[in-house]
Amino acid sequence: SKTGQWDKLASGPNHAPNCAYLGWGVYVMARVDSDEKKKKAAWSAAAHLGGKDLSLWCAAYPSGFQPYRNSHFNIPEWVAAGYDEAFITSYLKSEADSYNHPNAAIEPRIPGIFQYYSAAEDILANTFAGKMTAQEGADAIAAAWEKLTDQIGRENQIKLYKASLGM
Repeated sequence: SKTGQWDKLASGPNHAPNCAYLGWGVYVMARVDSDEKKKKAAWSAAAHLGGKDLSLWCAAYPSGFQPYRNSHFNIPEWVAAGYDEAFITSYLKSEADSYNHPNAAIEPRIPGIFQYYSAAEDILANTFAGKMTAQEGADAIAAAWEKLTDQIGRENQIKLYKASLGM
């Protein structure tokens, strides 16, 4: 908020699902650009790992990959892999709703992101345990994040965050 106060919107809370790091990814780095053989091998590996069947297997089993292809949202394939239909329907709907939400937020690509999460997790644990109110928890998280931002460097964090959003 520009005023430094908590905003209360007439429409209710602003909902922005967090697409939490979107799981793992397969990337081809610029370091292979100068070597055509390595570049071809890297793109071939990425295409293989990101292909329909192998990527579904990686999403369906404990690998860190989240469903990300339209083909990953084919419920019968998950049921055939042993998932309970009601559970997987609910899970995939939740994932799709987050991805497709008009106000979805990707995880910030900034230095110290896990320090921010750690500070929030400790405070949230106390809030959920009833040791503080929701407002006290929100205020404590905001204060901890402000302190962290100042320690890391506010202007640089703003610059990097904007860059991660393509601004």
